Amino acid sequence: MTDIEHPQKRTYHSPARERQAEESRQRILQAARVHFLERGYSGTTIDAIAKEAGVSPKTVTAIFGTKQGIMAEMLQPSAFGERYQQLLRQIRNASDPIQGVQIIAQICRQIYELLTPELDLLRGATMVSPELMEISQQINARRKHFQGAGVMHLAQQGLLRQELTVTEAIDEFWTLTAYDLYHMLVQECGWSPDQYEAWLIGLLRQRLLKPQSEQASEQPDT
Repeated sequence: MTDIEHPQKRTYHSPARERQAEESRQRILQAARVHFLERGYSGTTIDAIAKEAGVSPKTVTAIFGTKQGIMAEMLQPSAFGERYQQLLRQIRNASDPIQGVQIIAQICRQIYELLTPELDLLRGATMVSPELMEISQQINARRKHFQGAGVMHLAQQGLLRQELTVTEAIDEFWTLTAYDLYHMLVQECGWSPDQYEAWLIGLLRQRLLKPQSEQASEQPDT
């Protein structure tokens, strides 16, 4: 007997359908943002989000699963804006590790300034909605991993203060760039984002880097 060849199933690709799906996804995110900020995380339902977005509740759960899934998507790097993407390109192309520290401070300012309402919501909602603690932990872990690579680069270049271990430097970097400090200085003390950025750059240089005189003395003679 000869094998019967079955025709391969063709993959159906519809740009129009994909565009509609993305539009629905964005409407859901925008509707969720409105309801979360107006009614709080606990006071918002999937049904209310679906009604605001003009889709069915099944569509919302099919795309995001739960309210937690929607909140997590709202705080993904894809939501950080074009300025964030520009800064990422700059840090990848930066030849000077010290400049990299400055760019990371600018990235923190960009994210915190753009997403202040969402981050304030997350900050408060973790107290009454424990499932959001996982999102907060993921954000902090992602930030620490990203900054850790920068600190390792500084250490390899011999630019870290001598009394700091790499682990201590990563811990300090991670702590000083936390959203809580931005919230206290900008939201509570009335600083401008420019003031926060300048303060953070100066503090990171002071806490992490060798004094410029030591850096200069260690440069090889040409």
